[in-house]
Amino acid sequence: MNRQFSAWLWRLNNPGVMAAYREIKANEHQFEELAAHHFNRILRHAKDTVPFYRDIEVVGIKDIARLPIMTKEIIRSANGALKSRNAQSYTYWENSSGGSTGEPVRLLQDAEYQRWVGASMHYYFRDMLGCDWSKSRKMDIWGSVEDFEKNTRSLKSRLKNKLGNMAFVNAFRFGEAEMADTVRKMNAFKPEILKGYANSIFDLACFVEKEGLSVHQPKLVNTRTAMVYPEQRAIIERAFGAPVYDFYGSRENSAIAGEVPGVDGRVIMAFNNIVEVVDGEILVTNLHNHIMPLIRYKIMDQADNITYSDNNLPVLHNLSGRVFDYFITSPDSRVHAQYVITLFFYIDEILSFQVLQKDYDLYTVKYVPRSGASVTLETMRAIESKMKKALRDDIKVDWQIVDEIEKTMSGKHQYVKCEIPS
Repeated sequence: MNRQFSAWLWRLNNPGVMAAYREIKANEHQFEELAAHHFNRILRHAKDTVPFYRDIEVVGIKDIARLPIMTKEIIRSANGALKSRNAQSYTYWENSSGGSTGEPVRLLQDAEYQRWVGASMHYYFRDMLGCDWSKSRKMDIWGSVEDFEKNTRSLKSRLKNKLGNMAFVNAFRFGEAEMADTVRKMNAFKPEILKGYANSIFDLACFVEKEGLSVHQPKLVNTRTAMVYPEQRAIIERAFGAPVYDFYGSRENSAIAGEVPGVDGRVIMAFNNIVEVVDGEILVTNLHNHIMPLIRYKIMDQADNITYSDNNLPVLHNLSGRVFDYFITSPDSRVHAQYVITLFFYIDEILSFQVLQKDYDLYTVKYVPRSGASVTLETMRAIESKMKKALRDDIKVDWQIVDEIEKTMSGKHQYVKCEIPS
């Protein structure tokens, strides 16, 4: 489809997104004032119309630390108290998050929230990455069955994808046959933006390299939903011949921060969310969801700090993933899972894997062997030896061959899963 026509059609179909985008552009040299305006607006709205927040103190954005912290547990027990009394004034729908960590959190999100998500993404790709989303050919490798069907099942959605230069790949089942088919689709479609689940894109990159396949090179790779470790980034960039820019979002707050050229860290989209780091924990306040405001929401991710500069967007440093990406080695000690995860990246015989911790000293490694390959006892013992050095020297590791690694409700592949209650 003609790029200019696709861009025109996208703008025509998204007037609310373009209105929010123009507001972002008009305030590029005063982002702090723009954030403060919307923060004051959402806070007053919450106090006036949301029962849970009726006693909240209305403060300026610089005094946000005086406000209480929102948690998943509070949301689950709120029994409707987080829903605005003006619900009839909004177009809204239900969403959910947290299925990979236990009982899902049920959320309400409105059309204004969605408009600002779209505007933030448009600004991110067009103005920060220099790759206009509305004009570009895009391929999305996504693992959520529900999202995939919503975007591909109906005649209307398929026509929308064709006119919008968009192609989807279902990564919920993503074995060698599906990956080979994806390479064929990439070579035929020739996307400029390759976007999707970080682990699925990494698996595809490994497959391309190990099979020696020729694959179309996009302008950039945009990874999401999981941490991208340095070893993964190197393989993805080598396989696809394009830079990787990781994007940080969530079901609860969507567009939060993203990597951009020349910046160490992830640039926070402060016109969409206010982000804090308190004792290493990330708190997020969405500025536009009036049906169910979440103020200082503990998203269960971690980072080191945030840096600020005049008239520029803040930068989030050393995002280290979910609180759950740790192994617990004793009642008062835990170890980040990154080192153990990377041990498996260089085992050619393994297609995919998951490390489960059953107890302080008991682990299970589930793995899908590559077609026609087997993992030797020598390889297993070498990995176990390195795990013992990182964790504790008395651990026991049970190896299990499986047909596939079970994904979470949202289609994500969890490399590690700690089953010890925190």
